[in-house]
Amino acid sequence: MGLDLSRAVLDRARRRILKFPEDARARVSLVRGDMARFDLGRTFALVIIADNSFRAVERRERLDACLACARAHLAPGGGLLVTERRYVPEDYPEHGREWPWTPPYENPETGETVRRRVRARVDPGRRRLTGVMTYRVTDPSGGEREEEFPFENPVLHPEEY
Repeated sequence: MGLDLSRAVLDRARRRILKFPEDARARVSLVRGDMARFDLGRTFALVIIADNSFRAVERRERLDACLACARAHLAPGGGLLVTERRYVPEDYPEHGREWPWTPPYENPETGETVRRRVRARVDPGRRRLTGVMTYRVTDPSGGEREEEFPFENPVLHPEEY
């Protein structure tokens, strides 16, 4: 089962699925939905958040909600895998990389303005990406706080997909 908010991404997936053998196509379902708010009505042995999707989530609250949804869909003993698809060693000089602060995002529910930056390091031997997403939150009165969200996940080369 695949979940994405983008119709274009789901259409692209449907075109790719057409190349699968018929028995494999019959086992694939695609659902349009928000990765921070979904209920598929069943559990899975494995939930995968793939292709940098997790890094694209703009607010800490939505990251937490995404993880809560993933957890609710895991069967007992199930696992969660977050992948970093675009790992290209040359993109991580000396095994590290930093993304600058994003443009401000205004949370319409709270009026807060949120910016995010990411710092990451790759351990090529272990094939792990570790890092911290830092969120700078400015409330409507001008008060500011920073929140950090550490992460660690395996890296896969694009050809491994």
